[in-house]
Amino acid sequence: MENDRIDRRLLSFPVPAEGVCLYSILVRYHRKSANRNSDHTSLDLFGSRVNLRYTVALPYRIDRADNWISPRCGITKETIQRHNTAQGYLQMSGIFPEDSFERLTRARQSPGRGWIHRMLDAAHGDKHGLYFCPQCAKEDAIRIGEPYWHLSHQLLGVEYCPEHGELLQAIKPSPYEMSRRYLAVSDIMPGDIDMRDTALLGKYRDQFFELGKTITRMVSQSMDTDYMELLSLYEREHPNFGMQKMVRLIESYGGKGFIAALYPGVKYDHLLDEVAKKGHAAIPPTIHAILITALGLREDELWCKSDQNESQR
Repeated sequence: MENDRIDRRLLSFPVPAEGVCLYSILVRYHRKSANRNSDHTSLDLFGSRVNLRYTVALPYRIDRADNWISPRCGITKETIQRHNTAQGYLQMSGIFPEDSFERLTRARQSPGRGWIHRMLDAAHGDKHGLYFCPQCAKEDAIRIGEPYWHLSHQLLGVEYCPEHGELLQAIKPSPYEMSRRYLAVSDIMPGDIDMRDTALLGKYRDQFFELGKTITRMVSQSMDTDYMELLSLYEREHPNFGMQKMVRLIESYGGKGFIAALYPGVKYDHLLDEVAKKGHAAIPPTIHAILITALGLREDELWCKSDQNESQR
């Protein structure tokens, strides 16, 4: 049942910290609200229970945000959508039509299970649960009083903290907990930490570290760049850039072993089949990040447009 008081302002809604994901903002509100349980907080925020897994990287029901925040604080639905979700990063590929995100953001409309699951797969891949850097957690606690979940740490391809180089630690709650509960970094107990395959990740540490830095920059800049502009950059570096050159570049970055660590099983083969059938519009954002990293594209070439657009906002 919908909460009849959903349109009231939430006076204790927190100011988003740098790099925090939407889910973590909601977690901070839950802690500040002193609500008895997570269901009560979801009623405050959304008017009903929702699947919180969708808020880790996606702008799920972000239309509610203008009801959460006072307009005098300078934070809006658009600023949270741009800086605290991975929408801009996902839109760099041509996989998702514009209206798929529009439906996702609307407060009372189903986004379509097919699209939302494709977005989840593009954002997280086989990464399940929530990820954090212990060093970031310490610094967050000093800076704002508590640690939080960083958006970039949750994304496919980011296994080492792009700032500190530490292997990210993970908790893997049950699907029910992940979808219903507001889980804080500060609530993690030693027994909650998942035992990760450090041998495999350590073998490709350098590749993951550099790739993670590229992904984090792509996310934090909220680049107003689409896949056609990226293809122009690839074409300039590799004239007649096509499927074969793309595959060679991808597999040159760490070899097939690294690709298998990133896309286990036959996922990479399926991905290439999709690109072969549908063209470059089917390249997911993580593959764009690999190509950008492998080509060593100069930052002033890749990011200048985003920086200019951001300065005009």
